[in-house]
This record gives sequence, structure tokens and C-alpha cells, in this order.
Amino acid sequence: MTASTEPRSGLYWGWALGETEWKSGMDANLLSIGRFSYHLSVKDRNLTAPPGSPAEGDTYIVATTATGAWAGHEDDVTVWDGADWVFGTPREGWKAWVEDEQTGVVYTDGAWASEAAASVDVGAQLHAADAKTTPVDADEFGFTDSESAWALVKTTWADIKSAFKTYYDAVTSTLTNKTLNSSTNYIDADALHTQAVNDSGGTLVIGTAVYIKDSSGLLPTIAKARANSLTTMPAIGLVEEASISDGGAGSIRTSGILTGVNTSAWSAPALLYVSSTTAGALTQTKPSGLGVYAQPIAMVVKQATSGTLYVFQSEAHSTLESDINTATSKTSPVDADELAMADSENGYALVNVTKANLLKSVRNELQHFTRMGV
Repeated sequence: MTASTEPRSGLYWGWALGETEWKSGMDANLLSIGRFSYHLSVKDRNLTAPPGSPAEGDTYIVATTATGAWAGHEDDVTVWDGADWVFGTPREGWKAWVEDEQTGVVYTDGAWASEAAASVDVGAQLHAADAKTTPVDADEFGFTDSESAWALVKTTWADIKSAFKTYYDAVTSTLTNKTLNSSTNYIDADALHTQAVNDSGGTLVIGTAVYIKDSSGLLPTIAKARANSLTTMPAIGLVEEASISDGGAGSIRTSGILTGVNTSAWSAPALLYVSSTTAGALTQTKPSGLGVYAQPIAMVVKQATSGTLYVFQSEAHSTLESDINTATSKTSPVDADELAMADSENGYALVNVTKANLLKSVRNELQHFTRMGV
């Protein structure tokens, strides 16, 4: 009678009573128990080919990509019987002692794994571990590698930061040092900026006050601001780059700290205005006079040849009203004295008229009324 095979252990059984053909099957059972079930111990689990001079009973776990007599038996347990290699196919839960590693392994989910790793409750250990609020670059983190059959691997905090930076740089194109860029402007942790094209006819240097002149595509064009005309005002900010060549695009600081500016002429915390006499320049003296506008734009934070300004936004105001209020009184004006006037024939631009011309106009109007009998 042909013996049956027990499915879990692979041992033979079921011979008829008195049957004489059981010897080979029983011998196979005993050898299988001795080789694979009785305190299984293997010499190595990392060899891909048989060793050169094995002793009878030497046992190994066959590593992946096996060759020679072990080819096709990856993860099998193999024993040298003195003449040939005998293989046992592991089942879920088989355990073995690896002599060269001095560690136990268990066969689970189709692979051999460290018995300690297979039995550790990682979640419980992680929950019970000491907390560290500020990791350093050399600290290590464990994770399962989806590209390597979910093997347990590790990485450092430095590598995690590098991976995040690479990811966000790719997503935002220009995410660096907390800065979000777009085609026209960006914002970071301590300042506001805008991108613009230099249309001044020359190079613009750091700290130059600029106004919007026109546009070039999505970007505004800029030139040096000057507080003697609304056509060159108001200033939108100060050049924040070392220089912007004519026709080139660059960054303008519209608000916040600006470093690297020559502030040696002023002491902190001087209030600076857009100059009415020198295009693009700053002045501590508040501009005044006919047709002049006052726009405070920065405060001195540090006085130095490479100093610091705090840039801010404000409106440009005509100084005429304050100039008149603070002017010296003159009770007897002469013909050459000038009066301010808004010119209705020229967009109400601010112009001046002498006392002589004003009186002449008044006389003409009176004569006109007299002729009409008014």
C-alpha cells in the first residue's frame, strides 16, 4: 500500500499492518526529523553556492540567486549527507539557529527573518521610548522599503530633510529658504518683494528708490523715482540686488529689512525720504517747495557702509499745504512774487503765477465787466 503524506510535516504514514514496504519511507521520516526538525541549526544563511569541502551533516539555509547544486532552492534548508545535498522546504513558523550570526531566525511570510525582529512589538517599543523634540542630522529613523520587498531599512534625519527639500523644490520650482516665488512677486519670512524690469536707461544699484514706469509682459518696468513730479512718483520700494542692468529683471524690496546699503551718511533711526533733487536717491531732509512731494520710504536700522534699512510703504504727499502753513508771512508782496495755482488747462498741474500777472488778469476782468455795464 502506498503511504500517505502528512501535509504539515511532510512525513510519511498509513502503511497497512504487517506491510513490508515501509522501510524506505520510515528511513526518510527519521532523516527528515533529524535533519530539519530536531533543534535545527545551520552554519550560514548567506551562501549562494555550496561550500567546497562540507562535512557530513553540515546544514545551510540557501540564499537568494543560488547557483550550482543549490540552484532553484532559495530559502530551502539543505544538508550534506556525505554524498549529496538534501533539501527541505520550510513551512510557516520553522525556526533555526544561525551559527555564524549567533541568532535565531524564523520562516514567515515566505522568507527567513530574525526571530527577535519577528517577535518584537515595534509599536509598543516606540510608544514607550524616550521623546526627543529636536532631532539632529545623525539621528536614524526606521521604515519599510517598498522597493525591496518591504524590508526594514533606516535613514537619517539629514536624508529626510534633503528628500523633503528636493520634493518641495520640484513642486514650487523655487522654494528655497522659506521663499515662495511666482512670475511677478514673492514673499518670505521677513520681507516683501516684487520682480521688475529696469527701464531707467542705466544700471540700478542696491538702495535706489524706483517707481513703476510701464510694464513688460507680466512684470512692471521701473526707473529712478524723484519727488519733484508725479510722473516719477510714488516710489514702490528700493532695489535689493547689488545691481540690475538696463533691460534686466531684478528684485525690489517693497517692505521689510534691507541689508547691504550704504547708510554711513545717516544715523539710526533716521527717517528717509525720496529725494526731490537727485533721482533714485534718499534724503533725511523732508523735501519741500512748489511742485515737490514728500514720501517717507525707509528708516535707518544700522549706520554703516554696508548698513541696514527698514523699508515701508507710504503715500507721496504734496508739500505745498505744509509749506504755506509754515512759511514766513509777507504783508506787502511785490510784482515778482509767485503764487501757486492749479492749471485747469493742463490737468490741474501745479504752476506758479506772479503777482504782476495775477493783477493784470484781475484788471482785464474788471475792464470787461465795465464795458458790459455790469
